[in-house]
Amino acid sequence: MALSCLISGAQAAPLFERPAGLEQDVDFWRRVFTEIDTHQAFLHDSRHLGVIYEVVQVPENATQSIRRRIADLARERFKKSLQRIVKSNRASLDIADQRVLDLWPEDITNAELKEAAKRIRFQGGLADRFLEGLQRSGAWKPHINTELARYGVPLELAVLPHVESSFNPEARSHVGASGLWQFTRLTGKRFMQVDHVVDERRDPFLSSTAAAKLLADNYSKLESWSLAITAYNHGVGGMKRAVKKIGSADISRINKEYEGRSFGFASRNFYVAFLAALEVEQSARKYFGDFETNTPETLLVVHLQNYVPVATLIDALNISADVLKQYNPALLDSIWQGNKYVPKGYALRIPSSVVANEEQQIFAVIPKTQQYARQLPDRYHKVRRG
Repeated sequence: MALSCLISGAQAAPLFERPAGLEQDVDFWRRVFTEIDTHQAFLHDSRHLGVIYEVVQVPENATQSIRRRIADLARERFKKSLQRIVKSNRASLDIADQRVLDLWPEDITNAELKEAAKRIRFQGGLADRFLEGLQRSGAWKPHINTELARYGVPLELAVLPHVESSFNPEARSHVGASGLWQFTRLTGKRFMQVDHVVDERRDPFLSSTAAAKLLADNYSKLESWSLAITAYNHGVGGMKRAVKKIGSADISRINKEYEGRSFGFASRNFYVAFLAALEVEQSARKYFGDFETNTPETLLVVHLQNYVPVATLIDALNISADVLKQYNPALLDSIWQGNKYVPKGYALRIPSSVVANEEQQIFAVIPKTQQYARQLPDRYHKVRRG
């Protein structure tokens, strides 16, 4: 009976730990995902996410420079307010400064408020993008779930693209991350072809397989899904250093106490943003009402047996370049401009609604004279010194 109780208790343990210390942070991201859109932003404390100073309105067509200007002005206003509170008698604050002070616990010290003045952050809303992501996700969710299951990854992790890209396969970050799962070039090369001919990070299907492999690898090394998910952003090595430094694998303690050099706001909040995204997706109609999701298309996948010019494929398949490019976003400009062939072994995707042929029939219509054993070589010129 005792053994049975132990087994039952182990089975009841949550797959994704959610300590009480993280609830305020999860709630913050839930609000970012559901309450404010891209024309609004929270002005908040970067370490105590429950402290939201103001909801800032952003003009609809604001450029990045205008957004930065709005953020800087709002930050400066509340920075000065905190500085006044530190220097003033708290019993005689004006209404605006008192409202700021009321956001903090009653026993907050002046030293803590002085530090808070350095931590004011501007977080844009994502409610409209989250809804768009929910609608787009239907096109790839069955494939994502299949790949996660194939590598032993919990299906709940299929919500990570909400955090990374809002399920936008064309998403690009300022640090060079790309695609649905926002792989950097360095990490992407571990699991995909990423070069000047093919960039599989841009393909929702290929990158989803790579993401499943990476998450499974993270878990095999960290033995905790909270750590494995955070490592998706911060790296396995970084999470091992955090565990060693804190002396604990408790994600709540790591998020609150670890001060690693590269463990910034994004890494610290990656796991709680995942928990919030999971909660929102599971109750999506509660937050967004009725909506329709895209349905997966039936695609014919052709694994090329040789190197083939893309112009040859367009002619042989009687398909437009735009359609072929739409379904094969991993193929880069060097291929479309004719400087490289579509590589041997590449999994070419073609909508069944456009091409009714079977794979072998497609090979039959590609002229043998246009199938090559080798890729076109790169051309290099060594620049003379000076």
